[in-house]
Amino acid sequence: MNDELNQLREVLGVASNVPIKLSALSRLPDNTPLNIYLAMGLDIYTRDRFLKWIEDWNKNDAKKLGALNPVNDIDELILFCLVILTRIE
Repeated sequence: MNDELNQLREVLGVASNVPIKLSALSRLPDNTPLNIYLAMGLDIYTRDRFLKWIEDWNKNDAKKLGALNPVNDIDELILFCLVILTRIE
């Protein structure tokens, strides 16, 4: 597990003193709005699609299930979304 967290820190450029932990719960935190940081590298298409999904979620489901708020500053996040795309040749 530590190797995976170290790799994640390296990919994100996050210092070792920044806490990263896996949730023991299979549900999202109760915070609303739920700040979500999107780490998708240079894949603008996937990022735009995800932002559109968040917009639709907030329009249709936020009142019942809570709003999502994309943030650009990793220090503001509550939920982290990491997408790593690889190309198989």
